[in-house]
Amino acid sequence: MVDARVLGDKFAPITSDMGFVRAPAADVVRSYCEWGLEYGRPRTVTEVPGGLADAGSLMEPLDYGPTSKFLVVGTAHPEWSAFVDNGAQGTDPGSPTKVLGQRLNTDSLYISCIPACPPGDERARLGARKFVVHHPDPRPAAGLAEIIRMVAVIQDSRWTFHTSGDPLPFEDVAAYTNRRIADRFTPEMLADYCAAYGLRPFDDDFFPGPSYIIEGERKISPLARLSPSETFAQAQARLGIVPRDDAPQRTDDERRQE
Repeated sequence: MVDARVLGDKFAPITSDMGFVRAPAADVVRSYCEWGLEYGRPRTVTEVPGGLADAGSLMEPLDYGPTSKFLVVGTAHPEWSAFVDNGAQGTDPGSPTKVLGQRLNTDSLYISCIPACPPGDERARLGARKFVVHHPDPRPAAGLAEIIRMVAVIQDSRWTFHTSGDPLPFEDVAAYTNRRIADRFTPEMLADYCAAYGLRPFDDDFFPGPSYIIEGERKISPLARLSPSETFAQAQARLGIVPRDDAPQRTDDERRQE
């Protein structure tokens, strides 16, 4: 069974959704900062020694409302970089993935990897697995990359299955008719789909760096005035997240519920 959590959820919720851009980390940083300047949002950049395991803790405090930090990390695949922000509810990878992929004229994608909510746990987030692939839009005036493929299962009152775009050659399309909806896109399938692009996000050694933290002005939203920031420990307690290193060993039956 695949433990489909980045670094075992050590830095969840911000790593539960993660974006990837097929470009060196320094190029992603430059493009992100240029994007901000176009909207009058200057940013500072700090290079952090090491990879995600070293830089992740520096993303505290976690923000409600507009986020103030954006972390870009080089991966073990020389063509790909990963990114997260410091949102207290988790990273929102949708817009950056589209914008950076288009600006850099390269492939980009994002994933979600949230374990199933255990029955009766009112704190826990609802489960989700998503694989969303973007490709640059060739139209001269286009500002956003196109979504060419999306596969997802999302837990609400029950699991639901969603796709858009044409299947990619590596997909296990036969699984999409499985009777149990959560089995139509399993953690193993998410890992396999990432591997088709050379990505291994659930391997702890996949994020060696270099790492860059991009910081902008910290804005206080109405929600943030009630709870202006959190530590990882506070966010995880609020959301019912138990990192791998803090959790008792799960049984195979418990893993199957994901």
